[in-house]
Amino acid sequence: MTHRQNQRNAMLARFTLLVTTLQIAGAYGSEPIVKQWQAHDEYVYSIAFSADGQRVVTAGGDNRAVIWSWPECERLYELPHDAAVYAAVISPDGERIATGSGDGKVALWDLHDGQKLREQQFHADAVYSLAYAPDGRSLASIGGHGKRGDTTLRIWNSESLELRHERTEHTRPAYGVSFSPDGGKLVTTAGDRKVLLHRIGADAAIGEPTTLRPSHSSDVYRSAFSQNGQWLATASQDKTVCVWNAATHQRLHVLQDARQATYALHFSPDDNWLAVVGDEGRLRFYRTAGFAMEGDAKVSGEALYAVAWTPDCKCVASGGASGVVVVRRIVPTP
Repeated sequence: MTHRQNQRNAMLARFTLLVTTLQIAGAYGSEPIVKQWQAHDEYVYSIAFSADGQRVVTAGGDNRAVIWSWPECERLYELPHDAAVYAAVISPDGERIATGSGDGKVALWDLHDGQKLREQQFHADAVYSLAYAPDGRSLASIGGHGKRGDTTLRIWNSESLELRHERTEHTRPAYGVSFSPDGGKLVTTAGDRKVLLHRIGADAAIGEPTTLRPSHSSDVYRSAFSQNGQWLATASQDKTVCVWNAATHQRLHVLQDARQATYALHFSPDDNWLAVVGDEGRLRFYRTAGFAMEGDAKVSGEALYAVAWTPDCKCVASGGASGVVVVRRIVPTP
């Protein structure tokens, strides 16, 4: 083979790689933005869609949560707080919103008219994360402040907000809490680098935790279960996402595509995709069949702290330091 032929083959190989890369970018990262709006004057910390696809709720550092219509994105109701709102979750029956704020309070709101139903001091410090049990009867909360603060995991009656059970395990601020789809497990993540899996009894009793190992090398921010209960994913300051077998607790994959911290992640409702956001302002998503990255889009020039799939699995919403929520359509290659 001549030198000129070698050069030609090398150029062809590079061109093929470029075309493949552009196909991926065109199918995922460069899709038109479906919606983009200034949701908050400060950071966006949480985004949640109602299961019927008619509402989206955002929470922010401007002491507000907001109920928007979807897909019109019209502001329907503002939910005022006395501190930054770090968490907003919708009840499984689609009737209520629970919000957690920097003053340690949790409030319940009517999703349909924005009325405050109840409010209670849950923690001595900020509430960073909330999670409804799948049956809707219990609400879990966790948080902290500074180097530690109130890191106790608490489970409450979701109607009366009466305390059911509590347990203190983390030694640094706890950033995330999530229930498994069957309600039998609850995972907490924290600045002590631990991912703790708790068994939850029939009466919402919190069992002795199992520490998932090998874990992250820095703060662990959020966790998410797949809808089928097969996988658990965790996001960390160490720039990685870990994917675990939720039954055996074995670490299956370490996703190392980020160059900076990963803050939030969410499995699509059909369990085909995992979306991840973080400090780089990029949205990455992975096909769960093998967890290879199949999309990487620059969404913001600032950090992203929240991500959520639309119920139809066609779009991903993300938000962060800019206060802007961006919704991208995700169209897989045929």
